[in-house]
Amino acid sequence: MRMITTDQLAQKMAFAAQLTEQQAHAAMQAMGSTVLIEIEKGHAVELQGFGLFDLATRGDGTRAVRFRQHNNVKEALNP
Repeated sequence: MRMITTDQLAQKMAFAAQLTEQQAHAAMQAMGSTVLIEIEKGHAVELQGFGLFDLATRGDGTRAVRFRQHNNVKEALNP
């Protein structure tokens, strides 16, 4: 599996959203921080058409982010 770096993703987002790469990178950082803050508060975060992020507790008591994919994602990955 090939990994896409944050910089590469920002380049693709910048092109798709007609932003500068700096703006796209800042937007990605802001989104990641905001999602994490909301999950820490106990809120689930839904990205329309992508999936739901929420807080889960593992069997050993540690907390983790859980992701549940939206049906659109499932359908795209399994045509």
